[in-house]
Amino acid sequence: MSAVSAVNVERLDGGIAVVRLNRPQALNAINEDLRRALPPALAALDADAAVRAVVITGAGERAFSAGQDLAEAAGYAIDDVDRWFTELHAAYGAVRALDKPTVAAVVGVAAGAGYQIALYCDLRVTHAEARIGQPEVKTGLGSILGTSLMMWHLPFRSASTPSSL
Repeated sequence: MSAVSAVNVERLDGGIAVVRLNRPQALNAINEDLRRALPPALAALDADAAVRAVVITGAGERAFSAGQDLAEAAGYAIDDVDRWFTELHAAYGAVRALDKPTVAAVVGVAAGAGYQIALYCDLRVTHAEARIGQPEVKTGLGSILGTSLMMWHLPFRSASTPSSL
């Protein structure tokens, strides 16, 4: 893991914990460091009786998360796919496993895997100019998980409106 943590945790008064996806230079794109850091950070907050709720957001003002780090993914070989999906599944699972209310505070871009993290939260609060979507469909990749999550967690009208991404 890099010297700078890919996930920062801040505890606020009133039992609120803020979890920041911390790769602002890469629009908080999800890379191996972030996938590995998120589950233990969330598990520690879940086990802490002083924490009453968790807010997940992105560092900086440009993005919640731009999704999968495409520069990292471009270097993957077939032997990397199982590890990549296992780590991503664990990151999503860590959000779902929280027994405390979770809020995704979305500013800027929330795309692909980053948007899916937001969808796993109990509530999503967005800035009026947030850009949200599943851009992988523009490259011919199916977004089975993303579209399923949208249908499960968003009102039908919101889930079926085309994205600007």
